[in-house]
Amino acid sequence: MIVGGEGSEVTPSAKKNKITDTGRRPRSSRDQTTEQSKQSLKLEKDLELIASAWRDMTEKERKVKDFEEEKRELQEELRSKELILMKLKDKRDSLRLQREVNARMFNTTERTEKALVEKTKEYDDIPRCIHLKYTKFEKDKKDLETKHDKLKQMNRKTLQAKQTLEELKTALEYEVSRLRYEMYRLKQKSKNLEIFYIQQIEDGSSTIQNQALIIQQLNEEMKRLTNRLSTISSDRLTHENVTIANLSDPDRPTKLSEVYLELYDNEWTDAFEELTSKDKLSEKRAIEFLLQILLVL
Repeated sequence: MIVGGEGSEVTPSAKKNKITDTGRRPRSSRDQTTEQSKQSLKLEKDLELIASAWRDMTEKERKVKDFEEEKRELQEELRSKELILMKLKDKRDSLRLQREVNARMFNTTERTEKALVEKTKEYDDIPRCIHLKYTKFEKDKKDLETKHDKLKQMNRKTLQAKQTLEELKTALEYEVSRLRYEMYRLKQKSKNLEIFYIQQIEDGSSTIQNQALIIQQLNEEMKRLTNRLSTISSDRLTHENVTIANLSDPDRPTKLSEVYLELYDNEWTDAFEELTSKDKLSEKRAIEFLLQILLVL
């Protein structure tokens, strides 16, 4: 600030200090809002991962149902093969008995014997066919048993998978609930912070207005004191010698203006920083305190 006989103005450094003081809180508010936005995006990604895991769990449950249906079909096929095997065994025993009866009958006559030989050849082919079918059935049975063993293993794995899926489902449901609550809490916190910083900005604007008023009062008081000192000095110089100014007078108007200017540039700034930083006074209280000192001077 430059103080003269006619008026005063605020220096650029003082304006810069005001802008810096008033701009700190809005930047802090924007940082808080950005952090809240990042957390919200992270929560949305977590929910997408949970949804994907839920779809995978549904697909695994469908596969388990398919495995159980295949197991049931294999068991039915195994029972059918066992019935066929029993029928083939009964038929083989019946053919053996029939061949023995025919052999006794072929002993009666030569014609009967020839017929028996022919018939025997036919019957001899039947056991071979039965043996081939039985061999194939045994092979099929072993294959079914192998499949059955595999099915048992798959069933055990399916039960383990079901248990794992249930645990995962419970964990996912808990995590979804927790994330929803966390999102709600963060939204509430963001809302409260927004209200807080709006209030801080409003309070800061009020503080700036009060400081501007105090500075204006200080300038007016300094102007009044300068005019008063100028009048006193002029009266004294006029009384002694109207045409000669008393340059040795330390209280002449120009000298007092220089003193106040130096006071504001040096001591005022240092005292203000001392009161606000070390003594923890508010800006308003520090200005009022310094103003009282100037009024006493």
